[in-house]
Amino acid sequence: MVPNFSPEIPAAVIFDMDGTLLDTERLAVECWTVVFEQFGIDMPLSVIEKTVACDAEMKRKIFLDNLPPDMPKGIDPDEILDAWKMVLVKRMRTEGIPVKAGAREMLVLLKDLGIPAAVATSSPSLLATPFLQSTGLLPYLKVVVCGEDVVETKPSPEVYLEAARRLGVDASEAWAVEDSSQGIRSAVAAGLAAIHVPDIQVVEPEVRSLAWKEYSSLVELAGYLDFLGRSQWGESQVDTAEAA
Repeated sequence: MVPNFSPEIPAAVIFDMDGTLLDTERLAVECWTVVFEQFGIDMPLSVIEKTVACDAEMKRKIFLDNLPPDMPKGIDPDEILDAWKMVLVKRMRTEGIPVKAGAREMLVLLKDLGIPAAVATSSPSLLATPFLQSTGLLPYLKVVVCGEDVVETKPSPEVYLEAARRLGVDASEAWAVEDSSQGIRSAVAAGLAAIHVPDIQVVEPEVRSLAWKEYSSLVELAGYLDFLGRSQWGESQVDTAEAA
């Protein structure tokens, strides 16, 4: 059952990173496809997409559970994972890290409104911090909670509870912005108002129904937040904040 959140300015907004702020899930899937082809493994795209928003251990489990019977002998799954990381890093170094449409504008708006922003991700800090730094988004984030900061990653609520704790806000007064099933479950279990902004993962209807709201993009979500700010604080106060 979805909590009955009221349409008020949130105490904080906590974002997922991959597939929400950064357009890295699409890139990750493309790199998995390349690596499996290199190893001569016929891995269905549907299986690869199931690993979206999963930590490394869960990705490994999903792939091991779906290895084709005619897979070449003697291949170490960890070798495949290492090869994927190398392909991914090379792509990002040569092409840059893509930012989702509206991500920068959303973070700027939150700063203008005086609302703290954070990231709650299952990715390790070894990847998350340089990714956010290189895209210029890190300075807008008060808190970044990564996979190693908690015992269990998404869909466990731990990562969102830890982000709310570090921000000093009640989870029930914060928004969570997510693209995946695991992320929505995590946010809802933590008591946040989950906002679904779809990416490449197909989120099943029963999980989508858990989300408080759904927007097609961060651009649309930023428009809603701007409307709330102007409605509750008045045009002059918002304009003054933007000019500060």
